[in-house]
This record gives sequence, structure tokens and C-alpha cells, in this order.
Amino acid sequence: MEGSAIAKDTQHRFNERESDWGFTSFIPLRELFDPSRGFIVTNALVVEVDVTFSVDDEDTADSAAEHLK
Repeated sequence: MEGSAIAKDTQHRFNERESDWGFTSFIPLRELFDPSRGFIVTNALVVEVDVTFSVDDEDTADSAAEHLK
């Protein structure tokens, strides 16, 4: 059985003042563990994430590097 895929896209400016860093819900666990959905194959779940990072005038390279630690 081949695995399934689900994708969600968002644009967000992350900063220390906000606590909503990401999705509050991505996929219900019931669906994730349902063998007929094919998300988990041979006891493995692959998660792939693309992140674009940019620094604007309000940020400095030092503060951006500190956030990435």
C-alpha cells in the first residue's frame, strides 16, 4: 500500500509576541491511525516541512539567529 499525503499552506510572521505558531489542528488522530487512509506505512510516518525564512527591517541577523536556536 502506498502512503497518503495531506498538505496545508499558510503564511505567518512569527515573533515572540504571538503564541499561535503553526496549526492548532492538522489531522485528527483517528484519521492518521486509520490503516485504510495509508498515512502510516510499515510503522513509519513521514513528515515533510518547507519553511521559508526572511529577515525584514524590524529584525537583525543576531535576533533572527537567536530565534532559530
